[in-house]
Amino acid sequence: MKEKTPLEVSQDFEVRRYGRDCRELFFTDSNFINLNHASFGTIPEPVLRACEALSRECERNPDLFIRGQLFDRSTRAREVVCQLLGADADTCVFVSNVATAMSNVLCSISLTERDHIIYTDAVFESVSTAILNIPSRPQTSVFKLAEGALSHQSILARFRDHIREVQKQMDDKEANTVSLSIQPRKTVVVIESITASPGLLLPWREMVRICREENALSIVDAAHSLGQELNLNLKEVDPDFWMTNCSKWYYAHRGCAVLYVPIRNQGMIKTQLVPGTRYPTRGSTPPDFVHEFYWSGMIDPIPFLSVEIARSFRDKLGGEKAINDYCRSLAVTGGRLVSEKLGTSVMDQTEGNELTANITNIELPLPPNITPSKEIFFLYQDEMLDNHRVFAPAFYYMGKWWVRASAQIYNDLSDFEQLAHALAETCEKLIDCVVLRKK
Repeated sequence: MKEKTPLEVSQDFEVRRYGRDCRELFFTDSNFINLNHASFGTIPEPVLRACEALSRECERNPDLFIRGQLFDRSTRAREVVCQLLGADADTCVFVSNVATAMSNVLCSISLTERDHIIYTDAVFESVSTAILNIPSRPQTSVFKLAEGALSHQSILARFRDHIREVQKQMDDKEANTVSLSIQPRKTVVVIESITASPGLLLPWREMVRICREENALSIVDAAHSLGQELNLNLKEVDPDFWMTNCSKWYYAHRGCAVLYVPIRNQGMIKTQLVPGTRYPTRGSTPPDFVHEFYWSGMIDPIPFLSVEIARSFRDKLGGEKAINDYCRSLAVTGGRLVSEKLGTSVMDQTEGNELTANITNIELPLPPNITPSKEIFFLYQDEMLDNHRVFAPAFYYMGKWWVRASAQIYNDLSDFEQLAHALAETCEKLIDCVVLRKK
């Protein structure tokens, strides 16, 4: 009997109604409620089976697969990505994760101590660490998202002012300093499309436009965008650099991400991966940018090829709009339900919930004297994972405690009801713990 192709395997399942019925398509423990898809994603069972079939094909003849077929297969996968992102051909390459892509860009654009990087107060820790550890020590400043009303309009109004104030300070400093450099000074802005903690959908398209108007380079950390946002259309938005994970919300195999660089900026970018070997390819030679990222040594190529498999699975499941309409509606409704049961509020108070994609942020009923510590985080984690068998991560922002809950097609409103119950009991234990510690 002829073995099914990986794409055929990815469609070898019975379509389920979104919600609890869809759990059968994933590996989630039947006694556990996962409301933390945002952190690690999780691969559907048909997609993993298809990836395993692809791995078996590779291992039967690695030379044939890697030397003879991989470039064409990788090109097809990149073409799928370019279609999903609304990007021109040869502007996207695969990397293992967004942190790698961000580090690659920051290390490639030749920053000096005269340059300035702006980033938000919700930046992911690995990104802020990469910025603060750039050897040339560029100047930095933090743009506070919630300084004033937390809305797209407020963010955009203050964002432009922040860039202009930074550039004015740079001008004033240079006016009083003798500089021997003839290189133009750079303002670089790191923008999250959807922040991690809190999980907020930012007006990143408009922020990119403001950067362009203010002569600043835009680097968009879109780790959570693919699989959560429709109509990305990068050709139209035109960021200077953009990167996303495929293995969080898009259901690709873990270890798959994309770096987008428009043609005008590709000369800046050199892979930081070793060896960066340029194996010869049949036919026309690919652009330097694509060729440099094509072969990354002994890194498994299957996750990169899994994007095409994930798209096949998602198409049969109903497509991008149906998946995201369900998840966003559940995030909004579930967030309200939990906040009402806890007697608190959700972070997104805007009309139309403009800050909400498929993630909701709910205030926890914890007093301000409970401040972040390793003890508090582990107590929370152990209570939720071990005792209540439901998990959504807690975080501290704007002087308050919050929980970030992700809505996926395998979740339903009953999951949020159980989350509310678990959070109420866990918060009581956290308060008791702090009281006992002070006695």
